[in-house]
Amino acid sequence: MRKSELIKSPIKNKRENLVFVRAGNQSKHYDLYPLPTERNWDICISCYEDITPADYEQCEFIVSGGLSKWTDFYDQYFQNQNSIQGYKRYMVSDNDVQYSHKSHIDALFQISDQLDLLVAQGSLCENSYCSWKVTKHHPGAVARYTNFVECMAPIFHKDALNILEPLLKEAISGFGLDVVFWDALGRPKNKVGVIDLVKIHHLKPIDSKGGEWYQFLKNNGVDLSAEVYNFMSRYGLKEFDIQTLGFIPKPEKIISPEL
Repeated sequence: MRKSELIKSPIKNKRENLVFVRAGNQSKHYDLYPLPTERNWDICISCYEDITPADYEQCEFIVSGGLSKWTDFYDQYFQNQNSIQGYKRYMVSDNDVQYSHKSHIDALFQISDQLDLLVAQGSLCENSYCSWKVTKHHPGAVARYTNFVECMAPIFHKDALNILEPLLKEAISGFGLDVVFWDALGRPKNKVGVIDLVKIHHLKPIDSKGGEWYQFLKNNGVDLSAEVYNFMSRYGLKEFDIQTLGFIPKPEKIISPEL
């Protein structure tokens, strides 16, 4: 399998968190430029197309040459000791995730920290392409504890990465990986969740039969069904029931008028 190469690194004064995003010429990471000076995250782009001058100017880390965001992330976090280690939380994002404001990324990291979540994600806005209802925005919630977070843009605490290392080592497309996060972490009641205070926008539908990305994987010998089977069979799963395990409501109150 192709290994990723670290093109730009490292930095002296790291922020608390890292956004690791798959990046091509049409990637939505360009919407984040210019990067805010005041933020709680650095950025590492995992490039599968040309690296631009703006990328070199803006990003703290650049990697290139790997097969997918998961293979690149595994290479750089677990295999390269002079790369992206040393952060508290890591977002591993697809290239088609958009934010209405750059500060929403800061908020996702902050809320993940406040709730002490091991794996989290933002909630999908109303016009997002969505595969699983549990990931859609709930207007009455601050966040929901769940047994599922999608592979699209999960946020991992560093402790979760150490637990999930054997799974991440085998992940290529990521299909089926998100199904077993909860089992691998010991089925916790309040450590995996969807953050409803922050909405994210998933711009493209999943087209596992005709999509360019999935054709690329197929041409490189990646069998999506086999990947799902591999992960689920590790935990004896024939099926997986996605559940909401807890609910943190938004505070609401009605004040009586003075008569």
